[in-house]
Amino acid sequence: MQIEIGYDFNNNQFIHNQGYEHNPDEDKILLDLVSKLGGTGFKIEKNSQDYTSLKYGVLDLCRVKYTPKSHWIRIYIGGKERREKYKDDLMFYSQDNKNQVYWISHFSNSLDEYIPILKEAMVELDKEYKKKS
Repeated sequence: MQIEIGYDFNNNQFIHNQGYEHNPDEDKILLDLVSKLGGTGFKIEKNSQDYTSLKYGVLDLCRVKYTPKSHWIRIYIGGKERREKYKDDLMFYSQDNKNQVYWISHFSNSLDEYIPILKEAMVELDKEYKKKS
């Protein structure tokens, strides 16, 4: 089941479909990411009870989970060139399968370290979309 959520900037609050118990910590993380990434062209979706997605175009740019027991971000790494670039990066030490397109990282104190990687992913997603259209 897909649960879509949005953000009402006039009232400064998330808009949720019925039945979705939002996580205020995830809400804050997603708002911070959107703000740092430029604030346009994004969609926040809840496609799983396990995480919330930040979509860019039609694909997930990243997936976020933040609970007392587990807090991580899965980032779209994409093609072979970017996988090679980040394969030894300590940020992704938890990622066992380096052939997957989404890589997991456990949250650090700052989202800032993820912004350059997410911006690179946005460029790659734009290129992929242009190839297909």
